[in-house]
Amino acid sequence: MDVTNLVATIAAAVAVVGVLGAVMWRMEKRLTAKIDRTEQRLDAKIDGTEQRLDAKIDGVKTDLGGVDRRLTAQIGDLDKRLTGQIGDLDKRLTTQLRDVDNRLTALIPRPARSRAGD
Repeated sequence: MDVTNLVATIAAAVAVVGVLGAVMWRMEKRLTAKIDRTEQRLDAKIDGTEQRLDAKIDGVKTDLGGVDRRLTAQIGDLDKRLTGQIGDLDKRLTTQLRDVDNRLTALIPRPARSRAGD
């Protein structure tokens, strides 16, 4: 090969490398843009999902707060009722005990009183 052909071959190779470099640069630019768009879409989806989850969590917290208030009220009502029922039972048992005691006392014979003169 003569020098002229060698220089022409090198010039052609440099041109091909230049074209390939430009093509690769364009491809890299397109891929980078595509990756950026994909990341933006994913970020938007993640943000939307986070917002929906936060809203659901807030709803659950609100529901739990309502359940807690209802349970606290029911416990208070139940405590009042049971306290009243315990008082009523105590009164009834005391009355029945007194009645039984009076009946038993009435059944026990009393000793006769002695006369002082006998």
